[in-house]
Amino acid sequence: MASPFENAANAAAKATKAIFGSTVTYARGSGSVTLTARAASTRATVADEQGFEFGTVIRDWIIDVADLVIATVAITPRRGDTIAVTAAGKIYTYEVLPVGGEETHRFTDSSANRLRIHTKLKSSEDA
Repeated sequence: MASPFENAANAAAKATKAIFGSTVTYARGSGSVTLTARAASTRATVADEQGFEFGTVIRDWIIDVADLVIATVAITPRRGDTIAVTAAGKIYTYEVLPVGGEETHRFTDSSANRLRIHTKLKSSEDA
């Protein structure tokens, strides 16, 4: 049974998703699912081809684990999956990738109900 704190945290996450969420398409290969995700960011240190390190901001997406189902199969994010969102008349496609020694994602809550998925902008085109 969830604690009062967990219940409050889940209620807050649900409200945040409803208010700040965007409709996105999560895709893997030829399969996809449309769901609501909240944009976030992660600061990371990355190295270029010559080994020079620099700071960057990575686009993250907060997604409910229960929503990440393609063709009736629950999936876990993996490198190469994409997340597409339409904003300001453009379709932005982000590629899932590991960042700064982390996996492609991590849980945002102790109950493992929500994922924070790391991505980078892959392309944009007119909608």
